Amino acid sequence: MPRLNSKLVLKTSRVTENNVQQEIFVIVKSTNTLEHGIPNDTLDRATVDKILKDANAHRPGRGTLTVEFVS
Repeated sequence: MPRLNSKLVLKTSRVTENNVQQEIFVIVKSTNTLEHGIPNDTLDRATVDKILKDANAHRPGRGTLTVEFVS
């Protein structure tokens, strides 16, 4: 079975709640990345950091993961 390349496109935005500013990431497009979510799901900074760590790690049998950020 061929390895599948995966792509995740995230839109970044900042949200202020109770005078605390947070970064929120919304999935715009996902290709072969169901384990990370579907379009219109929101992710927090910790989850995105974990995804980026996974993208940079060796993923035997899982192809490559590309993460793109749009504003």
